[in-house]
Amino acid sequence: MRIRALLAALLIAVPGVLAQGLPDLGDVAQAGFTPLQERRLGEAIMREIRADRDYYDDAEATDYVNTLGNRLASRSTESRQDFEFFLIRDSQINAFALPGGFIGINT
Repeated sequence: MRIRALLAALLIAVPGVLAQGLPDLGDVAQAGFTPLQERRLGEAIMREIRADRDYYDDAEATDYVNTLGNRLASRSTESRQDFEFFLIRDSQINAFALPGGFIGINT
């Protein structure tokens, strides 16, 4: 019962939080790299990740997270790059971003 009440409270509170949008991190964070340099750095990191045994290389699952992720990203009015979503074998709920639009999601 407590979980249901907590979930109901979160559902009521979340729309107000989402309406405020994401914080503006400013352009200073992007001043050090050009978009091409950022993409190349992300690709270099991805080569290492793909060689790791925890990289989850399942075409159907990868297609699913890319479809879902790109649907979410397409709703942003400030999206200036393409995204590539990938899976990592890890049971903890988590995700992370790499330079160049690479987004890792734990299985």
